Amino acid sequence: MQTRHGTTRGHRPLRHFLIRAAWVAVPLVVAGELGHSVLQALGREIAHHFFHIVFGVGAAVVFALYVAIDIRRHGWPSFTLRRGS
Repeated sequence: MQTRHGTTRGHRPLRHFLIRAAWVAVPLVVAGELGHSVLQALGREIAHHFFHIVFGVGAAVVFALYVAIDIRRHGWPSFTLRRGS
């Protein structure tokens, strides 16, 4: 069955994914850069480094959530060591 995007149900085109990813990534990047600039302007060296740690941990949490959602939707990935498969 075709959807309004011209794909089969359950599959979204790459363009749709990229638009959704941009809606998440752009505000995060802007907020991160603003926070980074403010701390740097204040001359708060420890707060500046703490910000980098928090931002990195936040990115790891977001990645872990995406992995968990993908595993829930599609199950655990399976790998094979057979050659020629």
